[in-house]
Amino acid sequence: MPKSPEQLPESKISLYKPIRPMLAERVRTVQEALERIGPVAAAEYKLDGERVQIHKGEGKCKVELFSRRLENITHNYPDIIKEVSNSIKVKEVIIEGEVVRIDPQTSEFLPFQELMHRRRKHKVEETMESYPVVVNIFDVLFVDKTSLPYSNK
Repeated sequence: MPKSPEQLPESKISLYKPIRPMLAERVRTVQEALERIGPVAAAEYKLDGERVQIHKGEGKCKVELFSRRLENITHNYPDIIKEVSNSIKVKEVIIEGEVVRIDPQTSEFLPFQELMHRRRKHKVEETMESYPVVVNIFDVLFVDKTSLPYSNK
């Protein structure tokens, strides 16, 4: 078994074939985390949403969204599809982010349970209006036929 990312075999990322996300591991204390990863670390706020892997290709600006379980959840988020199609200008990209339900009056993030109202097969457009969301992008995996390398520096 490889002991570092450099020892992993080379792999290719392809559009519309989701890959398993890198998931966090739980530890009991900050000290335990630093013992596992080293003396230098960064932390970020945990968002209470749904992890998505967004694939955008050339042509008709085809955009598909996949869950952390690699399920195609594109139909739940037509508003995100439109936003990605209109705002991301590269030809091909795979990005990861967190979809979070927001309060339209205050733009505050709402709990995960509020987001799950979007997980339906019928009346998606109505639900989209009643339960607005934002997507917080935190990783770019692939851009225009190039996989971005992992860096531990």
